[in-house]
Amino acid sequence: DSHINRLEETARLAGKPVTLAADKVRAALRKAVKSFPSDEKRVRITLDLEQHMGSVYIAAEELRIPSPADYQQGVRTVTRQARRENPKAKLTNFIKTAGAIRKDLPPGVNEALMVEDGMILEGLTSNFFALIDAELWTAEEGVLSGLTRALVLEEAAAAGLVVRLSPVPVESLPRAQEAFITSASRAVLPVVQIDDLLIGGGQPGVVTLDLLARYQARIEAETEAI
Repeated sequence: DSHINRLEETARLAGKPVTLAADKVRAALRKAVKSFPSDEKRVRITLDLEQHMGSVYIAAEELRIPSPADYQQGVRTVTRQARRENPKAKLTNFIKTAGAIRKDLPPGVNEALMVEDGMILEGLTSNFFALIDAELWTAEEGVLSGLTRALVLEEAAAAGLVVRLSPVPVESLPRAQEAFITSASRAVLPVVQIDDLLIGGGQPGVVTLDLLARYQARIEAETEAI
């Protein structure tokens, strides 16, 4: 339901409102899931707002997720000057921009973090969080509000964390005790290096790992059949 709602929200933000038939989308999802041979798969729903207004396309491919070592040891990221033109809308025209940046990433880098005016907004395909002075920072404005991000914020509140909905200043990164990125395929992925700076001594932090466990438990509890 959340994914369908976000498609409709994106259409509204693009000035082309569409109401989707959720039952038909679910039926098409069932067909896609059953027809794709792999047990683990990524399913993408695309709403056409250009050539065939209101048409929905569903694509399935093999799911690729971070390795167990990525969660145990954390991943590397780099910063790049970039931002979305219409950040609250998940529009496909950003794919070209993101692809060009991703093409030039150094080997072994999991994600590029977009920076504007000295502030870290989000990743190319993720939301960014940092624990600074016992507060969990993440940008609210100028970013795509991911569904995984929303669940993590709920779990952070349940864990009693102080959440600051503000972008992380690049100059404050040396004070960060922990950092992580979130997305549907990554869940909560620890970040231990940003550019040349080690975060948390180069090891995933206890808050990050706790939020990962909470998120996974939440998904298992709320997963429902389509």
